[in-house]
Amino acid sequence: MDILEAYRRTLEAAEELRADGIKVEIKPSRSTHAQGEDPLPRDKWVIIVFRPKTKNQVDTINKKADELGWAGIVFDTSGHPGERDWEVDWSFHLEDTPDGEWEAARKDVENMIDGMEKGSCGPHE
Repeated sequence: MDILEAYRRTLEAAEELRADGIKVEIKPSRSTHAQGEDPLPRDKWVIIVFRPKTKNQVDTINKKADELGWAGIVFDTSGHPGERDWEVDWSFHLEDTPDGEWEAARKDVENMIDGMEKGSCGPHE
């Protein structure tokens, strides 16, 4: 798989989530990251925004991100209460031997969002 096939698969995953009833918006990235050569061409950079209404929808979004990650497709995730983002930008890349490090990072983000929902600033409070 090359980077453009990974990009296509990621957009297809977002569309599958939309078909599952999750609100999805794909918008151009405003990232200004400049650190040399990026794996994904800049004209492909997007932010995929999900607006889940239930914990089950959040879990479905995270499961889909995990499936992509274990296929070697890795990208940053972020969000806040009521919104999750996949950052298909400079962070988007392929890993030949996925080790799950991205999965742990995504779980950290989810814990931070849970903390926001409960009124704290993050998992360390």
